[in-house]
Amino acid sequence: MLAAASLTGAASAQEIDVSERVEFYSVRGDSPEALLREMQAKGPTGVLDLGRRYFAQADSSVSWSYQYENTPLGCAVDTAEVVVETTYTYPLWEGREKASARLNAYWDHFLSRLEIHERGHADISRSAGVEIAKSIEATPPQADCPALEKAIKDVAGAVMKANEKRQRAYDRETNHGETQGAWFDVGEARRYRAPAAPKKEE
Repeated sequence: MLAAASLTGAASAQEIDVSERVEFYSVRGDSPEALLREMQAKGPTGVLDLGRRYFAQADSSVSWSYQYENTPLGCAVDTAEVVVETTYTYPLWEGREKASARLNAYWDHFLSRLEIHERGHADISRSAGVEIAKSIEATPPQADCPALEKAIKDVAGAVMKANEKRQRAYDRETNHGETQGAWFDVGEARRYRAPAAPKKEE
């Protein structure tokens, strides 16, 4: 089962367009072990490491287009548009009402950590989009329009290569989110105690 929701919004003052979509894959079980098995079997395959499954994923694409014009200085950028589209994929626990309150509390904590990690990936992609927009706008006029196209292709390609390196570095630094708590730990799930709600002032 896949469910989907859409989010849209403007990105930054750099005039890039950002769209976000959230999808879910279904998991079932009333024990930590069962949920872990389900996620290991059904989780999304990696964007950078094809074939490996993860608990969640942020799959971002960065695209750009531009209009150019002939000027006394040569072929120059007139207008440009950069679009960053991200699809988040998270597990959806069906039948969770049959499980213990402790496991439900741990699941909510786990999901909140997953979201933090995946949004980190999306932030890196958005930064790449902003950098590409700046680079296109800063590309000086070229002798002809094919030369301008090549210059933009080269600079945008360099940004995307750097983006992939940053994405991989982020996963190395966080061990794919484990250091951020985005890791389903069966032992922790059995021991977990939800933080007590703050007392209301009288």
